[in-house]
Amino acid sequence: MMHTDPTHISAARPGAGTAGAPDAGFTVLAQGVAPAVEGVIRHALSQIAVSVTGIPAEADVGTAVRDHAPDVLLVQVPEPGAGLPAFPPPLGDLGEAEPPAVIAVVTGLSASRQVRDLAWEGIDEVLVAPFGGAEACVRIGAVREARATRRELAALRDGLAAQQRAMHDQTLELGALRRVTMAVASGVVLGEVFSCLAGEVMTLSGCQAAHVAFREDSGQVTLVGVAGTRPSIVNALGMRADIGVSATSMAIQDGRPQRVDDQAAVDDGMCAGRLGWGATAAVPVMVDGEVWGAIGVVADQPGNLRGGLRRLLSRFADLASLAIGNAHTSAATRQLTLRDHLTGLYNRRAFEDALKAALLAGDRRGGPVSLLVMDIDHFKSVNDTHGHPVGDAVLTGVASRLKACARGDELLARVGGEEFALLLPDADLASAVLAGERLRQAVAAEDFTLVGRVTVSVGVAQATDFGDPTAVFRAADEALYRSKREGRNRVSAAGDSPSA
Repeated sequence: MMHTDPTHISAARPGAGTAGAPDAGFTVLAQGVAPAVEGVIRHALSQIAVSVTGIPAEADVGTAVRDHAPDVLLVQVPEPGAGLPAFPPPLGDLGEAEPPAVIAVVTGLSASRQVRDLAWEGIDEVLVAPFGGAEACVRIGAVREARATRRELAALRDGLAAQQRAMHDQTLELGALRRVTMAVASGVVLGEVFSCLAGEVMTLSGCQAAHVAFREDSGQVTLVGVAGTRPSIVNALGMRADIGVSATSMAIQDGRPQRVDDQAAVDDGMCAGRLGWGATAAVPVMVDGEVWGAIGVVADQPGNLRGGLRRLLSRFADLASLAIGNAHTSAATRQLTLRDHLTGLYNRRAFEDALKAALLAGDRRGGPVSLLVMDIDHFKSVNDTHGHPVGDAVLTGVASRLKACARGDELLARVGGEEFALLLPDADLASAVLAGERLRQAVAAEDFTLVGRVTVSVGVAQATDFGDPTAVFRAADEALYRSKREGRNRVSAAGDSPSA
């Protein structure tokens, strides 16, 4: 016989709560529990505001659990031969709901030692008669505490796994950022930096393609760096198109991050139709406060973009901006090293490099290359009489007049103190002499302030008549000195050509 004595029930009345008892808000569902037993449990739990709902043994326990969402399910163990459904009863599909803890209630004939020691699969605890209200409270509370502990441990495991995934992703991202940063710092051409960047972004994003797009002055967009899993994507490098409705186009147009989860829903036939893009995301690349272009990713299927893409793409967009800025700075710095600081013309180093390249090109195609060397007449007396500031003004004035006469494919340089040179691709000696005469006349045409008339002497040589840049420079210099000896302000050609 089980104990139903009031002293047993009162033992479940803990005032503020018995140690191990469930807390308020806790719910219990009792299926097929004998009325006397259910009464003891209900009375004891009511003292701590825990409700008990009873359902018949024949009821569908799965439906009842879905309807009531109990914390604990009390199930009466059927008597042998009772013909009731299988024990414990199946709960079925609960969806996202957490299944309750199951406590088997054993009474009557089933409370034999054999049944009492039996372990059932899916049972969290067993209440075996005789028991009182206090024991029921403690047992039920212990089950809930154990379940709460398991939930906390599971949450900790999930949290730890999430942290490990985040650390793994961060390690991959830092490695990718480091590789792109090294490419930027090494000074490789921008195209290689953009291809490296697109490849890293594609891998980290889990997308099927990534690209770097540049906004042309015409308003069109050109893909300057691509990476993809299909040849058609890789072959899109250099493709130019009008601003469209992809995230990349919109990021360039609006200067803000964009995401299109279903490209076909907004497409004009280009991205989804021709290129087969399912979804796109992009952020703008800003250079000196202006939209230079964008970095974008492409998923083959709509809705297949992961979260966190904005932050990821923004970090790589910053690197792209840095690479572009470095390239612009490097180009400007290189121009400074190749330019004469006073006149703005190319310097001797740049001219010699250009002459070497022109000679190689002329040799390949069998065409002539000619060289003019010019020297300002009596320039020392200008400095001695009027001072170096006036001398500098004469140098810049002569440079300006020479530059105005030089034609599109001709390269003009200041190669010495008052000495200038002009490289003429595809010009033979006769054409070069005419060009020299044109420049000589331009310098002498107008007087200079404070100085008056300034003239230049010119020496001309056809580069293909000589073996190397040094030899052609020497031949042109010798022709220049002949112009000086023969009265200055004239053009002389190397070799047997007469003075002009």
